[in-house]
Amino acid sequence: MATEYIRNVARIVTVAVCILCCLTVNDVSGSDAEERLRYDLFHNYNATVRPAEKPGDTVVIDIALAITQILDVDEKRQVVTGNLWIYQIWTDFRLKWDPADYDGIFNLPVQSKQIWFPDTALYQSANEEHVNYPTVIALNIIGIIHNDGSVTVCTAHVYELPCVMAITTFPFDTQTCPVYFGTWVHFVQDLDFKAHFDGVERESFIANTEWEITGSEANRYEGSFLTFAGNYSYLEFLIHIERKPMYYIINLSIPCVLFSILTVLVFYLPPDSADKIPLAVSILLTLFVFNLLVADIMPASSDGMPILSLYLLMSMALVVLAVIFSAFVMKIHAATGEVHGWTRKIFIDFLPRYLFFNLPTGSKERRRVPSYEPNYVHMPGFTPRIQKQRSSDSRHEADNSMKSKDTDVFIQEGCDAAKVQHYIISTHVLKRLDMIIEELKQATNDTDGESDWKMVANVLNRLLLIVFFILFLACTMWLVT
Repeated sequence: MATEYIRNVARIVTVAVCILCCLTVNDVSGSDAEERLRYDLFHNYNATVRPAEKPGDTVVIDIALAITQILDVDEKRQVVTGNLWIYQIWTDFRLKWDPADYDGIFNLPVQSKQIWFPDTALYQSANEEHVNYPTVIALNIIGIIHNDGSVTVCTAHVYELPCVMAITTFPFDTQTCPVYFGTWVHFVQDLDFKAHFDGVERESFIANTEWEITGSEANRYEGSFLTFAGNYSYLEFLIHIERKPMYYIINLSIPCVLFSILTVLVFYLPPDSADKIPLAVSILLTLFVFNLLVADIMPASSDGMPILSLYLLMSMALVVLAVIFSAFVMKIHAATGEVHGWTRKIFIDFLPRYLFFNLPTGSKERRRVPSYEPNYVHMPGFTPRIQKQRSSDSRHEADNSMKSKDTDVFIQEGCDAAKVQHYIISTHVLKRLDMIIEELKQATNDTDGESDWKMVANVLNRLLLIVFFILFLACTMWLVT
């Protein structure tokens, strides 16, 4: 029994050892195949020689550009930061093999320093810490060699790319940011570039909260450098990005419009209101602060100005005009005297009926105090000559002189002394009444003049309300469209 058990265990151990030996032999065979392949490919390989079968052949580099994320758009510096993946594909005739000779190996990963690499360069960069600039290949990059001799290398890096900002339509702006790739030292006869796709691809793209990509283009050009005789091939990738304006509409545009409409309310207040000018000045300061916010976002450029800044400037100009006109209206409201000529015809007779003033039909009837002439009582013994003498006296002579003069006249006529005294007192009272009536007339005329100027101020205030409302609507429609 024990002998049979030992035999079974021995059989199991033998089978396990055989299986382990088979697996080991297969691994050694696979390692040997890859090792032989690497030896056959690289033992006589020179990584500094351009992979052209004939001296006049051109090596074509196929480039595909992919973007995974827009990290930041700095309008002030005019720099776009993005995570880009750069695929480069070319053919090296020295790196071909038959997979059947190497246990079916079709692809072989290699380091970039082991093979010839194109001197692909990024022509523009705003990153001061860009390693290996201007080239886009690092020595520790791993590439893949295919059995047909094609080589594929992918380089991923966060690039800061210069991008000239078109700020005229802020915050509804669309930017076009170029990315240039090309050779650094090889002429187009030796090294040529072509785009693998018609634009920039999105690979595992992470959406940005402020910007979105609306399109892209890929173009091939040839150019020359200043000190080198010959043309160079390079690719231009254009990335079109559009701002999502909702944040700026809610936090900037709408408050600007709301504060601008308060300018119209300055003329909704009465002409004599003491709050007109303080309200206008407060609006002016608020709009100035909003303009500083816009200027802090935008680059310091004289090539264009955002329409929002222009709107704020026009709104501030309207507020300044509102302050000037408000002071003018308040000055008119406090004026005195008669209103004559075209001022009366325009602001009293013509405009009120078209500016929704509640006025009676017809011209305005002015208040007048009826004239009064003193009625001197005829007295016995009082001759017409005396009345004529009396009537010709000035109504504004001094009292003592009137009394002595009239007394002398009556004494000369021989009238009764009591009657003379009564007549003198009555005449004096009537003269005083004449003076009071004249003062009432003057006061009435002054009151009518003040009412007329207040009417002119109200009409002008209403007219400015309508004019500024039309200007506000025009500026706002221009901003929207």
